[in-house]
Amino acid sequence: MHMKKIFLLLFMISSILFEGFSQVAVAKLKFEDAETAYNAGDYTKAINKLAESEKLFGKINSPILHLRILAQNKLFAQTGQVELGFELKRNCATFLKDYADVEALEEKYKEVYRINENLAEVAGSPEEAASLSDKKNKEYQAAKKKYMEVIERYLVAIGGRNNLLKVQAIEIEKSFEPIGYLEMNGQKLMIKKVKSIERVKEKEIFFYEQKPQGFASTVYISTPGTLEITTGRTKRKGDEVETLIWNENLNIFPELAPLSDKDSVAIEETNINGTKVYVLTKKNTTRTVKSIFHAQTGLKISESFLGFINTTSFGENEIRYNSYTEFDGVKLVDNYTLKLINTTPANKGQDDIFKSLNKQKMALVSKSGVYTLYNENITSPQPNVLKLNITKQAFNIKIDGVKINPVFKDKDLSF
Repeated sequence: MHMKKIFLLLFMISSILFEGFSQVAVAKLKFEDAETAYNAGDYTKAINKLAESEKLFGKINSPILHLRILAQNKLFAQTGQVELGFELKRNCATFLKDYADVEALEEKYKEVYRINENLAEVAGSPEEAASLSDKKNKEYQAAKKKYMEVIERYLVAIGGRNNLLKVQAIEIEKSFEPIGYLEMNGQKLMIKKVKSIERVKEKEIFFYEQKPQGFASTVYISTPGTLEITTGRTKRKGDEVETLIWNENLNIFPELAPLSDKDSVAIEETNINGTKVYVLTKKNTTRTVKSIFHAQTGLKISESFLGFINTTSFGENEIRYNSYTEFDGVKLVDNYTLKLINTTPANKGQDDIFKSLNKQKMALVSKSGVYTLYNENITSPQPNVLKLNITKQAFNIKIDGVKINPVFKDKDLSF
């Protein structure tokens, strides 16, 4: 009987040990699943798998905490979720405190330190969030006031608010002269000359026809809430993002329109090549636009765009305004240079990854103020996961003719 009890005790101990070893093995597999999800850009799944791994291990450890911080940081950059910011800051503080003297974790420690430094303006608690919100609101209102002062000076420089409000229709003809080559996925091709004509009836309709030499014309017709695009015999309706962007052309002078509640703005006073300028940045969930104005003349010098052109196309462009000419009391740009790069996913199945990565890029650019024109580093952590189609081109554009307040017939505003 005594031997039976000993055998039973040994069996129970071995069972417990086996179960413990089994849990550790599964915990390691869960951690590997988290790494795979992180590398694929699925940060929510990575965080969930880390939680499962931690539960099986029975405690937090440095690999789990480090990867959790990386995944939360990526997800926070995408979503800006307040509660996620709280947890991310707490996790950074824990890692920096618990592993400060672990020499083997020096590189990971530096990585977490840099992430934590970038979270200086992120709240770590509800109370801190309320305080930061109040501070940011005051700063934003001050920036908005200065922003609008620069816009008003620009409106005066191009003719004055009263004169601009009198323009209820406009027709502009342009010529696009190619600069260099059209680059498509690394191949260089000759760019054809392009002619265009645009007609606008304020708040009613925007008609734009682009006529590339030797190719079918493309016509865009935008009315409030709609967009129709016709290329040759092919016609389609614009998606949500396209329609929003093209609808902005219903304002002949967009600066006359009040700021949208969806837009956030910032202003910086600086010097470029010894010239004092104001850099105005406006951003929303789909794009960031940076405009540079000459402090003395009030005129716009350049403009950069970074954001979605449609739901599956990401664009970066830069416009440099070379000269202005007065037409019937209104000063318009008569010559400018356009550089642009358009990026689309090569396969439809990559749309979600593509959108996620470009939202991260927009968030980083919005924060740093740095534009990455002609930068092809729009890749996933695993290069084979996301394949891109990249198109680059540049034009020098001049205005061939302008009509202020022409009388349009229906045929002039339709295809």
